[in-house]
Amino acid sequence: MRRFVGFALVGMIATLLVSFLPPTASTIAFAILVGIGAAGGSVAREPREVVWLAVGALVGTAAGGGIQALGSGGPAASEVVTASATVAVVVAITGFIALVFTRAKQPSPPRRR
Repeated sequence: MRRFVGFALVGMIATLLVSFLPPTASTIAFAILVGIGAAGGSVAREPREVVWLAVGALVGTAAGGGIQALGSGGPAASEVVTASATVAVVVAITGFIALVFTRAKQPSPPRRR
């Protein structure tokens, strides 16, 4: 359980920090999100850990968007929800791809006779 919480916290903190990049840095932010998913997927032991990483990314993005929405000229609530869902999907997809490739590289366990 601690490992799941760790994945969720990493996803949340990383995307919370990414959400404060200026809108002109959207390409950089997307690259960072892909990197978060790929890094998380490569160290994950099972698919549930990637799911927890994506949930953390969803929460982190929603928190960052909510903080920005409190200020003047911030995004609308619908934009925050849409962006949070998009971030979670990007992190989950790249995480699952990295998990599959990492598992494919590992040698298969020896057969028992």
